[in-house]
Amino acid sequence: MNDKFAKCLARLREEEGYTAAARFYKANGGRQVFGFSYNQYLNFEKAKSLPLPKTLIALTQMLRLKADLGKLRDFTLAYLESLWGKEILHSILLPAFQSASAPAGAGPMQQALKQAVDVKKVNLTQKQADVIRSSALTFWIYEVMVNDYEPWDTQRLKQILGFPEAQIAKAIEKLRQVGLVDRNKDGRFSSPLTGKFILLPRSPAPQSADVPGYAQLKKFSADIEVNKKPKIIFQRWLTVRASESELANFIPYLGHAVYGVDIYSTLKPKPDSGLFLVEASIKKMFDF
Repeated sequence: MNDKFAKCLARLREEEGYTAAARFYKANGGRQVFGFSYNQYLNFEKAKSLPLPKTLIALTQMLRLKADLGKLRDFTLAYLESLWGKEILHSILLPAFQSASAPAGAGPMQQALKQAVDVKKVNLTQKQADVIRSSALTFWIYEVMVNDYEPWDTQRLKQILGFPEAQIAKAIEKLRQVGLVDRNKDGRFSSPLTGKFILLPRSPAPQSADVPGYAQLKKFSADIEVNKKPKIIFQRWLTVRASESELANFIPYLGHAVYGVDIYSTLKPKPDSGLFLVEASIKKMFDF
């Protein structure tokens, strides 16, 4: 077994912002999520062993490889070369799929967005992610604070979110205990992550939705809509008959379009500023 996969895994892990393998392992849930020890994971990066298919799929989720088909291709080929050897890969496997379209490289806009995001990217731990998605209240308090430089108190949060102050105070304390919120000298609260591009650990399950999960985010949105009436400023709907496997090639572009909205983010109030929920989905209605 050569070290092609080991080097590729380490490189992709570092590109996701995890400079240390231990940080990547712990932040993504440790043994509870991986199902094996840190030393066993380290064996992958030391070219002592290769992950089983189930673990390989989980790693593609944690490294967000489906958002970059070029990286996904490199990851897959590195695994196959380490598994079967360079000769089999280049003499049999690659020629067999030579007719398949190569993944398109990132365009100028995607490259610019990636550079802008990489500068301020922060990876949260699994524990922090669990606290954020523990309730609608912790989720929205977190979203408010990471999108504003100004400190907040419970009364002001009650005005904007509509929840009772006692509940807000408990939610703030949960966020504070995991380092997502700080108490200032004047008794108000702010987040040390304000202005960062924050990434929550990806679920190891093969799914297209980001953590905290589309269904859960929809529930959080519904919970706050009891007190607030969101204003829809844009919608598009298109039905199309297509091959599911071919349509999957469009997902990275759709994902980049959603994340690209971040270039318009502001951390200070403007005359018409607000907290916007931007979403995109592709739903297969039935086989046809």
